[in-house]
Amino acid sequence: MARARACAGPEYVFQEQKKGIKPMEANNENPIIQLVGLGKQFQTMNGPVTALEDINLEIRYGEVFGIIGLSGAGKSTLVRCINYLEVPTSGKVVFEGKNLSVMKDREKRLARQSMGMIFQQFNLLSQRNVLQNVCFPLEIAGVSKAEAKKRAEELLKRVGLGKRMHHQPNELSGGQRQRVAIARALANNPPLLLADEPTGNLDTAASVEIMELFSRLHKEGTTVVLVTHEEEIAAFTERIIRFRDGEIISDETNIPHEPEFSRHVERNTDFEPEEVSGGKEFPC
Repeated sequence: MARARACAGPEYVFQEQKKGIKPMEANNENPIIQLVGLGKQFQTMNGPVTALEDINLEIRYGEVFGIIGLSGAGKSTLVRCINYLEVPTSGKVVFEGKNLSVMKDREKRLARQSMGMIFQQFNLLSQRNVLQNVCFPLEIAGVSKAEAKKRAEELLKRVGLGKRMHHQPNELSGGQRQRVAIARALANNPPLLLADEPTGNLDTAASVEIMELFSRLHKEGTTVVLVTHEEEIAAFTERIIRFRDGEIISDETNIPHEPEFSRHVERNTDFEPEEVSGGKEFPC
């Protein structure tokens, strides 16, 4: 299911749309991401180390997509190349029909605003409270303080943290901090979420909560790319590629399902999303 990009208002629409450039039509027949001959090498004292080699991959709008492999297989490098936090050594990344490799730095930064990134370590700003953390990417995008605050409050309610907006990150559990990170990643209303081992530092109950949140976002139309080394977490996705030594060794469809272990987890009672904007779960 694809969603309308402009649903959150012009403040959150990819900058090129403001200039009148039409984005690629979002539907399940079009890829949101295309990787063509993608390669990445790191230079070391002992010579070059190949992290990715000749990756060819399409991720379509609305997919919840799992990348699974052992530590060091190249999964995280792949995700960081997709949003150009790492610059590929060869090949190209095409996002919404536009080749990132030929973009100027400013254009890449604008494109990156349409890719929400979620990290294993949360990467929250310790000197800011929860609400201020979610406001941060909106401030960078030039959104007014009033609009940023309104948007951040709605997002925190959406992830079940409406009552903890003024807490500091160190006052939250690991699962709660990851929900703050997800709210922050959603701030600019991106069509794509890139999640790098988002449950890696969480206990079982918190991991299930986070995956159920991703499942809900997927049903609302967000494309989710999830990196994990856990089969149980990959079970929530509908397509799984397996990585080994920087190469894709399999690409399989999957019927998303709740793994056996999660059926015995006691749910956190504060995780129910709160109603916002006249009874809708999210104003769109």
